Amino acid sequence: MKKVTMYTTTSTKKLKVEIGYYAAIVEYIARDGPATREAAGFEENTTYNRLVLQAIINGLCELGQPCEVTIHTDCVFVRNMLNSDNPERWQRSEWIKRGGGEVKHKDLWQQYLAVKGKHKITAKPNDYEGLPEYLEKMDKLMEKLKK
Repeated sequence: MKKVTMYTTTSTKKLKVEIGYYAAIVEYIARDGPATREAAGFEENTTYNRLVLQAIINGLCELGQPCEVTIHTDCVFVRNMLNSDNPERWQRSEWIKRGGGEVKHKDLWQQYLAVKGKHKITAKPNDYEGLPEYLEKMDKLMEKLKK
């Protein structure tokens, strides 16, 4: 299984925003050496968690085969959910949480499970040390969308 690393960022860490931007860079080894793919977008009337999920979903859409994916994100909640089996458990329980009530952002969790497919996912904190060019590149991707 091909090993892939994904770095994500968003334009905000606020709970709610009128418009938010997200970006992901997917790093892998191609036949002719190291390669990257990029994904970016925006969403109106959104939340930080939604933006993080959008970045991850769009990054996973860049993969054409099952991979072992390490996702780097600053979002502790999403990271914990990816490392647990909560999305799969929510799906089995028809999107009702253990304590009752509907799962927030069900639409994106459903999309995540659909694109996750046969990938093996591990989530870790963002680690840009030594990779400032990725952070700068993702910021530029988001800036382009603002114009």
